[in-house]
Amino acid sequence: MATHLSRSYFLFCWYTMSTLLILDSTCQGLQLTNVALHKPATMSSIRSELQDPQRAVDGWKNTNFPNCVHTNSSDPSSAVRWWRVDLLGLFEVHKVVITNRGDCCGSRLRDFNILVDRYLLNSSSSRQDSSILCLHHSGPVAQGATVTLNCDQPVTGRYVTLAKTPEVLHFCEMEVLAVPAEMAVRSSTFHVSRDKRATDDVIKTAWDEYVFGCTSACAAEPRCTAVNFQTNSAASGAGGTGLCQLLAYTRNSLQSENGWDFYQQSDAGFEIEFL
Repeated sequence: MATHLSRSYFLFCWYTMSTLLILDSTCQGLQLTNVALHKPATMSSIRSELQDPQRAVDGWKNTNFPNCVHTNSSDPSSAVRWWRVDLLGLFEVHKVVITNRGDCCGSRLRDFNILVDRYLLNSSSSRQDSSILCLHHSGPVAQGATVTLNCDQPVTGRYVTLAKTPEVLHFCEMEVLAVPAEMAVRSSTFHVSRDKRATDDVIKTAWDEYVFGCTSACAAEPRCTAVNFQTNSAASGAGGTGLCQLLAYTRNSLQSENGWDFYQQSDAGFEIEFL
């Protein structure tokens, strides 16, 4: 089933009958800032109201309990413990800075994932269909320490989640170092085949109003190399007027189909530009 594709930001594009140049985010040369400070936070459970999830984004790196977040100790041993911040907008996330509890049990902060999502379909789950792994940290983080952890690659999204099993989850502060998605650009060239559609290798199907949103989403998805985009009226729905299919296209499976256009990324790769 197709979902609504969250808007991907871009600054401008160059379009001809055969080529589409989109500009998407990259962040080289831009200053990263903590975009999580005082943003809304939630977590899978709370040991007591003293360990409110907002404590992790209050800007205070006091490492003594109860100035930290703490999941309920009675959670099942197999349960995924998680904490999440809503950045209230799309950001390209590059790093997180985590301060561990210092007065006790620091070794518990280990074997965790940092996940980034553009949207939430199930706010009570640690992982969404849209989740992209920023990083996995085996750890443990030293007791009372503050560590800076780099994403495997920059990830664009609105929600950042720390998730782990087993044992309780506790830490004292989380910074998310990022830039607004529209502040830096990376150019990617897509070559267009009119009235053509690839018939396999679909990663995700979603609604989007414009082809530029569809191709921008492809540029942000590591596995995506091409898209199908349908613009006829029968395809409209879920807040968008076009049907977008992100493709891991590796072979020639094109067929003629009216109302569909096929966009494939150039083998030339990316050219970095700054605006």
